[in-house]
Amino acid sequence: MLLPMRPMSGARFMVMSAKPPLSARELAVNGNDIMSALSIAPGPRVGAVLDALLERVLDDPALNEPDLLLALARELAPSLP
Repeated sequence: MLLPMRPMSGARFMVMSAKPPLSARELAVNGNDIMSALSIAPGPRVGAVLDALLERVLDDPALNEPDLLLALARELAPSLP
């Protein structure tokens, strides 16, 4: 038997909707986006950028927006292998 859903309070909705990604696959960008933005070929560097982005988003879930992540990728890429 299903129970009727209660409306969620604003604060509770904000907490639940701010759930950070738990893997690079859940980021707002993917490998194709990274390759295009950084003009790099497929390879381990793409994964390194995605992993670095994931670490940042785990610290601050608000960063999980395509424009923010691509800007951050451009900033981080020179220091990654």
